[in-house]
Amino acid sequence: MRIRPVSIPIDKVHTDTMVLSFFQDERPLKGSTGLADWRTCGMLSDFILNNNIDGRFKEKLLLPVKEDIRRRINCQRLLMVGLGPKKDYDFDKCSQVMEVMLSSLMKLSVTQFALTLPGVGQAGLDYGLASTRFCETLAFTYRRKPELMALVDAVIVAQGARLKEISNVASKHEARINQELGL
Repeated sequence: MRIRPVSIPIDKVHTDTMVLSFFQDERPLKGSTGLADWRTCGMLSDFILNNNIDGRFKEKLLLPVKEDIRRRINCQRLLMVGLGPKKDYDFDKCSQVMEVMLSSLMKLSVTQFALTLPGVGQAGLDYGLASTRFCETLAFTYRRKPELMALVDAVIVAQGARLKEISNVASKHEARINQELGL
């Protein structure tokens, strides 16, 4: 299992599935989700405008990425997950969203994915705690399919001091998980 924090923009990460999250009351889309929307020529905004998804808490939508768009965003599909209203978002809701994201990926047998920690920056949550919860949830979720667990390549996109904080947590958890797996 690999947990790789990186500082490059999410649209530059080459992965199978890109996981994006957004608040129900967030328009236009911001952060990595806004960047992905721009790189897909507004495809995500179109899904919102057409009422296919609106950002309700734990709402999810899986979208294939057409070949012509893959040159601008390096993934096969996008998993969008709603965070609910920004004012109601807290660490407990963040944990629940991580469970929804990772459970969805595991059920799809996805082992290669990229994401930012859902809503952490915008809601002012602690990156160290959120990173720890992500790593714990990742290990717990993928233990249900041990044949996939060793293949997991999770990329967490972050910048600056946040990257260092996430890196410290991720390397500790990655080493522990791989030791448990005998890798």
